[in-house]
Amino acid sequence: MNRRHIFCLSVIPALALILPGAATAQQKSLKEQLARTWTAVSWEQVGKDGSEFGRFGTNPKGVNVFDANGRFVVIFARSDLPTLAASRVPTFRSLRRKIR
Repeated sequence: MNRRHIFCLSVIPALALILPGAATAQQKSLKEQLARTWTAVSWEQVGKDGSEFGRFGTNPKGVNVFDANGRFVVIFARSDLPTLAASRVPTFRSLRRKIR
């Protein structure tokens, strides 16, 4: 064996002993990992009889926001809702007609 092989064979076990400790020291807690804004991709519910249904349709739009203090907000809507004009504030009756 030449010097290069001997050096590589001695460095590999040394790295194997050092790296796992460094990797675990850099891991964040679960609380730190979850504290952010998440895009929701589905909302599925299962009834008592085992039937599955989507309360917000087949392709809902939504976000989940979690902060480090334990507060959260979940916002969901059906993807097939019409876009409202931003130039005026809609009335309750006009919104109700558009949603139905």
